[in-house]
Amino acid sequence: ATYSINAKLIDVSGNASAASTSIAITVDTTAPSAPAIAFATDNIGVFTGTLASGTRSDDTNLAVRVSLAATGAVAGDSIRLYSGATLLGTAVVLSRLDITNGHVTVATGVLTDATHALNAAVTDIAGNASANSANFTVTVDTVAPNAPTVASVTDDVGTITEIGRAHV
Repeated sequence: ATYSINAKLIDVSGNASAASTSIAITVDTTAPSAPAIAFATDNIGVFTGTLASGTRSDDTNLAVRVSLAATGAVAGDSIRLYSGATLLGTAVVLSRLDITNGHVTVATGVLTDATHALNAAVTDIAGNASANSANFTVTVDTVAPNAPTVASVTDDVGTITEIGRAHV
């Protein structure tokens, strides 16, 4: 709702001044709609590129593409990225270019080796927060498996030849 507000000064005798110039004030209680996580990008390690939800990565600092389509977000609003309910880093303030592009890329900051349910929310400049996006799941795995142990080797095919001698 928008309100037009002005003021008058009234002294103790009841004499009133002329009204001040009015100013318009808009009270915003409507939250933006939830954003969506389109994909994440793995920029290091053996396998790099675009990640879909449910995949694995060896990158502990992913670049997450958050779609702003149909959120109603405007420049000055902010995006917060979470792993579950834990805020990752700080809010990213949206620019006009982000709005024009229809997305913003947000870095996760350092993630631990674990499965992360990433989600995002938009908060408008009045402080109204959207619902969180659907979870985008990625498993960060930077630890190589232990070396295997060879317990025995069995050769059960053919004849073994050793410097001109055959073994049967």
